[in-house]
Amino acid sequence: MKIKEYLDNIILNNEKNLDFDWLKENIRPLCVTLDEAKKVFSSIEDKSIFFDDDNFYRLLSRGEIINCEEELGIKIKRIGIIPCIDCGDNDFICYNLKNSDWCKYNIVDGANFSRCKSILNFEF
Repeated sequence: MKIKEYLDNIILNNEKNLDFDWLKENIRPLCVTLDEAKKVFSSIEDKSIFFDDDNFYRLLSRGEIINCEEELGIKIKRIGIIPCIDCGDNDFICYNLKNSDWCKYNIVDGANFSRCKSILNFEF
């Protein structure tokens, strides 16, 4: 499955109960306000998901997100972002807690770029 198909499916067709308590319990303070982000984080499981795109995309696992400060060097409380999708080349699509939108973040440069109100607006 391609990443765009996956995201379309969980965001546009997700009618199940949203359950991202695993995130709220492990990352404090946390205020995910965007409904789209709640759906994306509710879809994340214990194992990461690799997609069949020409470019590398991988949905992070719950453990990778919970431990992102140690594993990726992303300081959630200081920077205010939660990583979600590994795009390769040290780039990650992240939910921006401060602005309630999405951005790409490079863990080497520490740079935020490509902000979008919807994760579906990224070019996949």
